[in-house]
Amino acid sequence: MLELLYASGLRISELAGAKLENLNLTEGMVRVTGKGNKTRLVPVGRKACAALAKYLEAERPQLVRRRTGSEVFLS
Repeated sequence: MLELLYASGLRISELAGAKLENLNLTEGMVRVTGKGNKTRLVPVGRKACAALAKYLEAERPQLVRRRTGSEVFLS
């Protein structure tokens, strides 16, 4: 999460609210909703995309529960 935050310049609230459907690792972009409910496209670097892909494949599935939403990061 920190790598993505640092590499992309996202605000913490934008990163925490990121949805799977707004993530495009192939193009290295994420669509986020930030201050003032404004939506913007943010480029994500290769290293951050690789770390995110690893998280989505190996770690996130272990956190998914019955009522899990589509947020990228789960607690």
